[in-house]
Amino acid sequence: MGTEVETFRASYWSEEVFLDSDRSFFKALGGGTENVPFSSLGFLAMLANPFTKSRAKASLARAGSKGIDGNFTGEGMITGGVYVVRQDGEASYRFVEEEQGDHAVVDDVIEGVKAAVQGGEFVLAPQEPGEPASSRKTWKDWAERADGPDGYMFGDISRGLGLHSGCSVM
Repeated sequence: MGTEVETFRASYWSEEVFLDSDRSFFKALGGGTENVPFSSLGFLAMLANPFTKSRAKASLARAGSKGIDGNFTGEGMITGGVYVVRQDGEASYRFVEEEQGDHAVVDDVIEGVKAAVQGGEFVLAPQEPGEPASSRKTWKDWAERADGPDGYMFGDISRGLGLHSGCSVM
């Protein structure tokens, strides 16, 4: 192992950082396997394609414009996410980064924490711009799924944005 954790902490984060060398968190987010939306070759092809509308490519451009540089050390193809966990160990809020650069909405994470304190679950999809808070949909409604839980399921972001229907991310 190199000094990636120390470098990250010195450059971007002032609190403790833990290295999940077994990638257990990533496997839990992915339902038992790590989410790898692009193969290395597929990722390079996406970057080289001037016509792509990939969220990952847009995220890399934003990071570059902010002076955040990357490296080729470690496993950069696995995506992450956010869990808010209740005291009983169940997830109160879950968000999976389907493509590199997807972000959980901070207000939704806060609502997930509030729900966790009350022993509940926060299952609403991100609020559409200009949408009144009272009309927010569950992830199931937002992604137009017919089955599964009301809370987030992998693939809901892409389905809700109309990027693909019924396709799995490889």
